[in-house]
Amino acid sequence: MSDYAFPAYSTNDGMTMHEYFAAKAMQGLLTGTDPYEVGKTDFIKSLVECAYRYADEMIKHGNS
Repeated sequence: MSDYAFPAYSTNDGMTMHEYFAAKAMQGLLTGTDPYEVGKTDFIKSLVECAYRYADEMIKHGNS
């Protein structure tokens, strides 16, 4: 697996697969979320941590 999400279009300065997976996980996690919660600092920190945990697992699974 390449380290970059779009290697054919990247010169190693683009989005990594880890960042791409985290963004996709965050997109899914935000679906149906109460809009009043989204701007709260604790919610944002939790969301980011959770998204990167999903990304970590996707990377591990892809490398197995």
